[in-house]
Amino acid sequence: MNSKIDILNRQPLVDRLIDLVRLIADSGRGCTFSLDGKWGSGKSFVLEMFENQLGLFQDPDAAGDRYVIFHYNCWQYDFYEEPALAIVAAIRNQIAEHTSLFPQLPMPIRTALETAGDVGKELLGSFMETRLGCNPIALMEKAYDQKSKIEKKNADENEFDTYYKFKEMLDLTKEQLTKMAADKPIILVVDELDRCMPDYAIKVLERLHHFFDENNKIIVLLAVDREQLDRTVHQIFGAGDSEKENQMCAAYLRKFINFSVSLDTGTIAKGFWERYAHILSSYDVSKDRTELFLDMPISLFAGIDARTQERVMERMITLHKLSFKGCTSVAVLYFELIYQAIMVRDPTLDSFAWFIRMGSQENKYLRNVIGQQVWEYLKELVMSVSERSVRIIGNTSYKVLEETPLGIAVWLFASLVEKPTARGTCAGFTITGASQYDSFIDGAQRYHQLMKLIR
Repeated sequence: MNSKIDILNRQPLVDRLIDLVRLIADSGRGCTFSLDGKWGSGKSFVLEMFENQLGLFQDPDAAGDRYVIFHYNCWQYDFYEEPALAIVAAIRNQIAEHTSLFPQLPMPIRTALETAGDVGKELLGSFMETRLGCNPIALMEKAYDQKSKIEKKNADENEFDTYYKFKEMLDLTKEQLTKMAADKPIILVVDELDRCMPDYAIKVLERLHHFFDENNKIIVLLAVDREQLDRTVHQIFGAGDSEKENQMCAAYLRKFINFSVSLDTGTIAKGFWERYAHILSSYDVSKDRTELFLDMPISLFAGIDARTQERVMERMITLHKLSFKGCTSVAVLYFELIYQAIMVRDPTLDSFAWFIRMGSQENKYLRNVIGQQVWEYLKELVMSVSERSVRIIGNTSYKVLEETPLGIAVWLFASLVEKPTARGTCAGFTITGASQYDSFIDGAQRYHQLMKLIR
């Protein structure tokens, strides 16, 4: 976690989540609330930041608020047909894995935990029972025993007995969790719900509600894509699109989620290039740490979610290696960044004539597709390197592109619109020493053709 870069400036949101949990915990009441964001918006990253900073299994003697935090990855545990068992298994596994649960644990016990398996679990369970008033290890072992007994029974012949044993296990788990929560607040972080099958996702919500709704000091933070969840409820319960049916579905979800905190696509922070340092190693950027270099990805990828950004950047470097054959020019980096930022918004574009003529022509359709903010930024880029001088060649005037990395990048886009002439002109532009960029143009053509094949 410490090695990850917060390129979308999520820290203020994480701070708010921590403050919110503290206020809820101080009130002495439990609740379930959601972090609501679209798929790919970085919900898991935010939850990791939250858990790391709140402090997983904090030292009971440390100053300030103290919590026990459990993480339940719904998708990782969805091989359990019954989500209630998955929740118990997730908690049990985390207790077993964190041998440093309490830093002051005597060395003989720590050694036993690392080497003795079941003996270690007994020691840890005994130690926690002394601290918390219950033995969660024994609890989880009992839960597994109950599950094994249930599985061995024939469902047709022992339906009532199976139901009774299962309910007994759930009630016991709830009782023991309540005892743990009496000593310190419990926070259960639930992630990856939107990766589960729709019917399983609804089961998870119902089981969480059954487990924790009546338990004070148990706070459930649930990562969801609310739009997807709404569709799931409509699909499972056969609701239509009428206002009454929409209200019924919303009321159903309110049973499980008290309130929501919204997660947008984020604003790219200055740490973008730190996150993608492995990509930068393919370019010579040692002399180009300009404001343009730092701000370009922030402006170009505004509104693009974190998962899509990562996919686009990995695609960019793959195409670079296939197309430019070791070229490390910053001009090529600028070309590729602009190209990918455009294509991620409209993959169907085959011509960039509109782009190189942005200073003199308007395209309302593309402006809407690309977005006002990014459109204006692209227009500013083109005009900044092409509006200062004109050269007459023959009887035609051409805009002279500045011989800078950005100017060369615009020249490459012009070459995708029209093949450069022997006079060094292309699509209404010219640039000093045009012939020295022929290898760049060859690479841009390969890049463009490959992009058509993979998109």
